[in-house]
Amino acid sequence: MGLTIHYSGIFSAKASLSAFVEEVVDILQPLNFDYHVFETEFPDEAENTEDLTKIYGLSFTPPNCETVSLTFLVNRRMSSSAHIRFWGNATNPEEKNYLYMLFTKTQFAGIETHQFIISLFKYLQKRNYFESIEIKDEGEYWESGDLDVLKKNFAKYNQILDHVSIAFQTIPVESGDNIQEYIERLAKRVNDNLNRV
Repeated sequence: MGLTIHYSGIFSAKASLSAFVEEVVDILQPLNFDYHVFETEFPDEAENTEDLTKIYGLSFTPPNCETVSLTFLVNRRMSSSAHIRFWGNATNPEEKNYLYMLFTKTQFAGIETHQFIISLFKYLQKRNYFESIEIKDEGEYWESGDLDVLKKNFAKYNQILDHVSIAFQTIPVESGDNIQEYIERLAKRVNDNLNRV
């Protein structure tokens, strides 16, 4: 739970991965974000396979934020080592799609970090590094570019987290409750409280 950026994309066959990595590293270094560089060159021949043994690109982790994976498989589709671990062996086609659905929670990193990540995606898109990119921004900053909208969404998510935290602290487990009943009772109380605000 918490405000999150969901993203997926395909690295352009016309773009240079090494130039992409170098440019992003140049942007990140003054910020002192932790980052990790993986393979920086795709194989010469285009691969349509779903080889899960190598990761291309880089990832970075701002303070108090989940990792942002600007990483790809050999088929140039965005994925990450975590997604490979969770979904790499999936045989159900619907579950297999999760291999390419990345996300980064920014709730605890704050507005400036969220704004930076979205701005970086926009910049990289304008530099034509992506054949395609899809962003679903729960802060609505990707869609609107409006800082006031982003602030309002951060406040809304903070309020929800506060209500959930209070519910866990003040609503005891009742005798005979199973976990599902307890969570449903908590959710109802949180929803009732949010609807009163």
